[in-house]
Amino acid sequence: MNVPPLTVTFDEDCSDPFRVVVDFKFGSGLTKKVYFETEDTPLHRSGNVLFCLGLLPAVELGADLIITRPVDPQLLGNAEKIQSQIISWNPNCKAVSIHAETAREDYPSNRGRGLFFSGGIDSSYSLATEIDQLDTLVTIIGANGAKPQSPSSKRLRNIANAVSAHYALDPIIVETNIREVSDRLIGWSEYHGALLAGVRHMLAHQIEEQLIAASGDETSFSRPWGSHPLLDPLFATQDARTVHHGLIARAAKFERLLGETVVLQNLQVCDGSEEGSCGICNKCTFVLYALDIFQTFDASPTYRRQDLGKGKITISGPSSHSDWISLQEAAVNKNRQQQMVTAIDKAAFRHRVKWYVWKKLQIYTMLKVFKRFKRQRRYLAASRS
Repeated sequence: MNVPPLTVTFDEDCSDPFRVVVDFKFGSGLTKKVYFETEDTPLHRSGNVLFCLGLLPAVELGADLIITRPVDPQLLGNAEKIQSQIISWNPNCKAVSIHAETAREDYPSNRGRGLFFSGGIDSSYSLATEIDQLDTLVTIIGANGAKPQSPSSKRLRNIANAVSAHYALDPIIVETNIREVSDRLIGWSEYHGALLAGVRHMLAHQIEEQLIAASGDETSFSRPWGSHPLLDPLFATQDARTVHHGLIARAAKFERLLGETVVLQNLQVCDGSEEGSCGICNKCTFVLYALDIFQTFDASPTYRRQDLGKGKITISGPSSHSDWISLQEAAVNKNRQQQMVTAIDKAAFRHRVKWYVWKKLQIYTMLKVFKRFKRQRRYLAASRS
C-alpha cells in the first residue's frame, strides 16, 4: 500500500507566544490543526516538538514523516530505537523514513525540574517522593478528550492550582485539543507518552529535567504502552532530559500518600464521570478498596464510603494484575476485606483465562491489525481530499 507522507509543521500565522498551533497535513490533502496554549508560560516551537508529535502516528499509518524544522541530532538519532521498540510490540508495523534537518537547541541556564501532574495516584506519588527536587507541576487539560470548559477540566485546573500552591510549586497548565486529531491516527494508549514528550519540549526553556510518573511497576517492561521506561528517555535530549519515575506497585504508591493530606483531598483518577468520581469504574474501585484497607476514607472526600463494593474488580493486563495483587497483599497483611481478597482471586482467574484464549486465537493481534487498517484507510481518504 502506497501511503502518502505525513507532514507536521507549525502554523506560522500564530504569533502568540503562549499558543502553539501544529498542522498535521495528510499527504497532499486534508490539514488538521492541533493547538496548545497556556495562560502565561511561553511555549517553544522546535523540530523536537514536531518529531515527538508526528513519529508514532507516522509509524502506525506506515507514512514517511516530514518535519519542517530542525530536530536535535540526538533525538533524530533515537528514531531507529523508538521505531524498533514499537515494531517489537506491533510486528505489522514497519519503520518509516524521517525527512528533517538537524540542529542543536540552545537553552538558558538555571532551568528547573518539573513533573507531569494529573491528580492521580502515580503522579501524586512522584510528587510526594520528589517534592524537595521539584520546581514545577505541568498539567495538561484535554489529554483525556474532555472539552476545556467541561466540569472535569475545570476540576483538574482547580486541583493542579491547589496542589501547586500547597507545595509552593509553579503550576503550568497546558490546554490542548490533541485528541480531536490524534484519535484519527493512533490509539491513545500508544500515543500519550509521545504527546507528553512534545509538551515537554515546548517547555524546554523553563524545564531542564521533566518527570513522567510510571503507570505500572517492573511488569511494565513487558507491556506495550505509550509512556514506557524504555521509550520516555528516547524522546528526550541531553539538554532536555526526561525521567520515567516510580516503577513500583500502585498499592505501595497509595500507602506513601497517606501522610499527604492535600493530595488525598484532591485525588482524582476517574475518567468515567464529569462530576467527580463515578464510584464503579475499575480505577475508582481500586481507590475505594485502598481507602478502606488503609482506613483513610475521611482524608479523601472525593470518594464516598457507600460506593465501596459497587464496582466490579477487573484485571485488564499485567500491570493491572500487579496493582490488584499488591492491594490484595496489603489487605491480607492488615487483616482487612476478606471479601475483596476473594474477589481479586476470581478476577485474576478470569484474567488468566481471557489472556490464554486471546493469545491462542491471536485476538489482540487481529484487533491491532484491524484498527491499523481502519486508520490507514481513513488517512488515505483524507490525503486525497
